[in-house]
Amino acid sequence: MKKILFWTAIAAFATISCTETDSLDELSKNPISFDTSVGKSNRAIINGTVYPTTEIFGVTAFYKTTTGSYDYTANGKYFDNLQISNVSGTWKNSSDPYYWPPTGSLRFAAYSPYGSATYAYDATNGSQFTGFSQNLSTPIDLMYAESAVDLTSGSVALTFKHALTQLYFTIATAQKGFTFQIKELSLTTLYNTGSFKTLSTPTWTTSGTTDPVFPVYSDATGIAVNAATSTPYEFTKRLAVIPQSAAGVKIHLKFDLKIGNAVVEADQVKDVALTGTWAPNQRVKYAITISRNGLTEITYTPTVTDWAADTNTPVTAN
Repeated sequence: MKKILFWTAIAAFATISCTETDSLDELSKNPISFDTSVGKSNRAIINGTVYPTTEIFGVTAFYKTTTGSYDYTANGKYFDNLQISNVSGTWKNSSDPYYWPPTGSLRFAAYSPYGSATYAYDATNGSQFTGFSQNLSTPIDLMYAESAVDLTSGSVALTFKHALTQLYFTIATAQKGFTFQIKELSLTTLYNTGSFKTLSTPTWTTSGTTDPVFPVYSDATGIAVNAATSTPYEFTKRLAVIPQSAAGVKIHLKFDLKIGNAVVEADQVKDVALTGTWAPNQRVKYAITISRNGLTEITYTPTVTDWAADTNTPVTAN
């Protein structure tokens, strides 16, 4: 098989968010509600800072007496894994409202989307996901949020952070004369199961095998990539993967090489090995530049055909 040369570049955007405390002075008879946002960088990958009103998250509250301290065991929970949704513009539990206690204070820990993972919180490890596996066909944007401590009233501010790494892909070529008809793009040789904790620093521990294949694009018709295209093609599907070392992870490509409408090399396959390390709450762009290797550049040897022998034509001027 003829060799194809690829080049990949990474642009990483790590995003940081902070939690704000709501200071509204409300009576304890008011049900607990939530004010949600997403840390810059559920069932679909969220970009931006707006938490979609169609999503649902789970929240656990811990109670502290006026003179006591938080107990993060089952005995210290005010409620556990309460399902929260947007009800007519207010984030709350739709069927069983909980109210602010008349004394003492609360602290909240949440995860999103609801029911997507085994979630826990304690003082040693912070927010935790145990034995999480990503959905290969429809990526889950796994997130967590922790409120400020000692809350007694108002709407609870929760800023969710992404626990996973978001990946997206573009492809282009600068090589003129050819069209690369891209038929498949996927990510292979990476871990898809792991456990997560936020303290003392957000950390994933992977487990299992590196067998899963994350599909990004597959279509027999393909996408035409050539030098006449002014901007790289960006694949619609984005991935959310467990943060890990990217060393050994591969981008898998399948394509046809065309000249005009003629396919000159069909079903070419190339696996490109990656480098680097993925981190939680990080967005990484892989910009693929594809070209055909081993070709000889067209050059020219110009010469000139000399004039024919002189024709002597006398001219008489009288």
